Amino acid sequence: MARKAQDNDAQGKPDERTSLLAAPDNDDHASGEIHDIGTNTKIDVKSIANEFWILFKGSVPVILAYTLQNSLQTISVLIVGRLGPEALAVSAFCYSEYSRTCVL
Repeated sequence: MARKAQDNDAQGKPDERTSLLAAPDNDDHASGEIHDIGTNTKIDVKSIANEFWILFKGSVPVILAYTLQNSLQTISVLIVGRLGPEALAVSAFCYSEYSRTCVL
């Protein structure tokens, strides 16, 4: 069975055992730095700033998605609020159910 999967992969025919992601061209993660916390008591500001920058770049899409989602809710409340209190109550209930079931 494993031989058949290898043959299909070699021929370019995907099956259920074919990797979805291509193999990386280089191993950048293997050449990373290793720091021993116990031996170096001096705080390396450049290293901390580099880690902060990496975290910030990774969090930008999450921040944008959260902002867009909340702006959609705000705009919806403003539009539905003009229809009346009953429509606003239904809209608020539906959004809370959506947040509870779909988002979380």
